[in-house]
Amino acid sequence: MLGPYAQAPFGMVQIGPDNQGNRWMGGYEYAINSVSAFSHIHAWTMGGLSMMPATADFTIENPGPDSPYKGANAGYHSRILKETEKAYPGYYEVELYDHQVKAAMTATTRCSFQRYNFPACEDARVLIDLLFPTEWDYGFSVKDAEIRRVSDTQVEGYAQCVSGAWSSWNDWTLYFSIRFSKPFLSFNGWNDKGIHENVNEIKGAGETGAYVTYKTYDNEEVLVQTGLSLVSLEGARLNLEKELKTPFGWDFITCVQSNRQV
Repeated sequence: MLGPYAQAPFGMVQIGPDNQGNRWMGGYEYAINSVSAFSHIHAWTMGGLSMMPATADFTIENPGPDSPYKGANAGYHSRILKETEKAYPGYYEVELYDHQVKAAMTATTRCSFQRYNFPACEDARVLIDLLFPTEWDYGFSVKDAEIRRVSDTQVEGYAQCVSGAWSSWNDWTLYFSIRFSKPFLSFNGWNDKGIHENVNEIKGAGETGAYVTYKTYDNEEVLVQTGLSLVSLEGARLNLEKELKTPFGWDFITCVQSNRQV
């Protein structure tokens, strides 16, 4: 599966846009003028950890472009301004028209580094979705998951995943440690029991996700760094520390440029 994903050479992380439902060779299609969200894993029979900045009417549903567009309430996906879509090795950016957010992202071997420029908004959000459409007809399933608030700038968790029906031999656990440059106002989540506001953790199987909230001023920049591991949560923390925090701090541009110097 090909797409304009930000990836370091031979990197585990391929963060970038998805805009199709569960289907053969799905994921990203250039002719579709919308983005469902930005996921981290784009590998054969595998997917993992989708994220999306949002400012439109709140919803956790994301039917994507396969459903007729009916405004913000059709899902947290967004139409995009195609002329703003840019991609080159290790980098991707686009303007999310319905959320008025400019999203840019880069990656190291096991981490992602995202930059969101928000409009003035009383209820800006960053969503974390663990079950979402992937490239195969039946997608993948989440057998168990947890997303936990560590502090007002850090979220951690895992998702135990199994590939779709014809490739169910492939199972993996994706661990993640996420830090935000700006303290969030609240941590919230959802699972098959509904939406849970102002909690410290969310657990579930199947539909599982979380979102943090902000009050933003016009063109405010919120940076998000994510460390991943297929081994342990400690590994995700270590990858975040060694690949992003220590060498780059919050310097997004230097991280982008590092991929062009390899």
